Amino acid sequence: MADEVRSLASRTRQSTEQIHQIIADLRAGAERAVVTAGKGEEISRGSVQSVESVRDALEGISAAVTRITSMSQQMAAASEEQSHVAEDISRQITRIAQLSDHSAGQAHQGAAISRELEEMADYLHSLAERFNR
Repeated sequence: MADEVRSLASRTRQSTEQIHQIIADLRAGAERAVVTAGKGEEISRGSVQSVESVRDALEGISAAVTRITSMSQQMAAASEEQSHVAEDISRQITRIAQLSDHSAGQAHQGAAISRELEEMADYLHSLAERFNR
């Protein structure tokens, strides 16, 4: 269980790092798109190269958004799985506590029986000593 939780936490951490990188790529892509569009406007509004650069940047942004969406879904699934694992662990801990309480009761009962047997043995021993005299 703990290994699963650690694995899920590791995958979540990796996804978060990837999302941070994608966001940085998005920012860089957006900045490139703005710079490219500005240059294209200065040189010529109808420049084919500028239009292609903007299109490429927007395609990159679209691809990055798609990756972010996919990673967000993976993170949500991992979080849900972690939640289920945590609930299962909680149920198991509760069961262990119940079994521990039951075992403690059994131990007390066993101790009481042991005391009774010891008292009976002492009594029988004293009776046996009377007969031996």
